[in-house]
Amino acid sequence: MSYLIKKRPVPPSTNKGVTTRNIEQGSYPALVDRGDFCDLEVFDDLEEARKQQALGLRRLFALGNKDTLKALQKQLPGIRELGLLYVLISG
Repeated sequence: MSYLIKKRPVPPSTNKGVTTRNIEQGSYPALVDRGDFCDLEVFDDLEEARKQQALGLRRLFALGNKDTLKALQKQLPGIRELGLLYVLISG
């Protein structure tokens, strides 16, 4: 599955963080959804890194299982309508 991740150097991860102008900031690497591929990015906010990591993992799974997901979608009648109803109810 390595073809799904854009080839570039992996950013260093550190518990100490990055010091900028004598202010220490955390650095949190996360897998980011880029549509047709996933990428690694470093965030200074832990919650944003967690959110992006979840989205990136979801995309990575979808990219690696395209055929299976297509077959499942065809087998679920009314899935699109169900999704629209969910949006109306939760909105």
